[in-house]
Amino acid sequence: MNWLEKIKPFKPYRYLFHKLYHFTMRLSSDIPQYSAMLVMAVTILFQGLVLFDLVGIVIGENMWLKYISGSSKIAIGIFMVIFLLVNHFFFTYKEKWKRFIAEFEEENRKNKRVGAIILYLYLFVSILGFYALHLWLVTWNNPNWG
Repeated sequence: MNWLEKIKPFKPYRYLFHKLYHFTMRLSSDIPQYSAMLVMAVTILFQGLVLFDLVGIVIGENMWLKYISGSSKIAIGIFMVIFLLVNHFFFTYKEKWKRFIAEFEEENRKNKRVGAIILYLYLFVSILGFYALHLWLVTWNNPNWG
C-alpha cells in the first residue's frame, strides 16, 4: 500500500462522506461516490472561505477583495483543480470510499437518524454561514449601504 492509499480524512469527515454517499444513492446517482466527494469538497471550500473572511474581519482587511477578486482566472482554476485532486485522494482514490462506507455500515437505527440530522445541520450551517457572512461583508464594505 503506497502513501496515497494510507491518507484519509479524520473520522467525522469519513462519517459525513458515508451519510452523503447513502443520500446520493437514494437520489439514483450513477456515481454516488463522486457526488458525495463533490458535496464534501464544496462544503469544505465554503468553510475555508468563511475562515478566510473571519481572519479578514479580525485583522480589519477585506481579504476577499485583496486576495480573491484580484486573482486571475487561471490561478483560481489551478487552485480548484488542486483542491479537487486533494479531495479525490482523500475519498475516491483506489476506491477508498468503500472502506469508509464499510466502516459505518453497522450503525443502529437511532444512530442513523442522529447522523442524518447532524449531516443536514452541518450542510445547512456550512452553506448558510458562507452566504450570511458574505452578505454581511458586502453591506459592511459598501459605503452606499444604510
